[in-house]
Amino acid sequence: MRATFDDVVPSLRRVVGSLSSSNRAIRVLEAGCGSSRRAEWLFQLKPGSEIVGIDTSAEAIEENPILTEKIIGDIQTYPLRANEFDLIICYFVLEHLPRPTDALQNFVRATKPNGLIVLAVPLVNSIKGLITKVTPYRFHVFVYRYLKRYQEAGKPGHAPFPTYLRLAITPKSLVQFATDNHLSIEYLQPYSSWEALVSNPALIALGRFASHFIELITFGKVPLENSDLMIIMRKRDGAPKDAAHN
Repeated sequence: MRATFDDVVPSLRRVVGSLSSSNRAIRVLEAGCGSSRRAEWLFQLKPGSEIVGIDTSAEAIEENPILTEKIIGDIQTYPLRANEFDLIICYFVLEHLPRPTDALQNFVRATKPNGLIVLAVPLVNSIKGLITKVTPYRFHVFVYRYLKRYQEAGKPGHAPFPTYLRLAITPKSLVQFATDNHLSIEYLQPYSSWEALVSNPALIALGRFASHFIELITFGKVPLENSDLMIIMRKRDGAPKDAAHN
């Protein structure tokens, strides 16, 4: 049975909730936070938890009302302090990076032992991933602005952003990264986010046409049901100090 975002959320909250089962406030990093309140509403963090945000857009991060600390920087290169965060959230950001593995290694270094890294990424070889990969950025802005009615689309600090979709963020690559860097996989679930588009007939028609076309030209090898992946990794207690660089 195909999983949806609504199916993923309870499991996501259960795993993340294990960090504060004793009502302990935790220190959180949202990587590529923008102006979103996601860390607050999606993860239902305990009161008193500190939320640090890092983003390359000063405009977007300045509008974020839930952060206790704001960092203007690139998660691929910014020198995050070692063993600082109980939880790192990177929600649909890695696909926009030319070097996502650099960001992942940065996360491993900055996560406390037994801490969690939560990643949401598009499935690279899905219909959604392939459409994004082969269409120009101007088309993405058009879809956001005129079909999704997001008038700020393409402006500094606002989606959509240029997309790379490197193979380093495929499920197989992320599992291998976890193995190589002494991380355990606490949760891994492909799911569909197309339901978010059902209110727009034009996007529904576009999605159906693209699905049938891609299914035809790939002889059914491209998965049609799922579009995204949620994965949670735990940094093992006692992992080597240089685990992030193995």
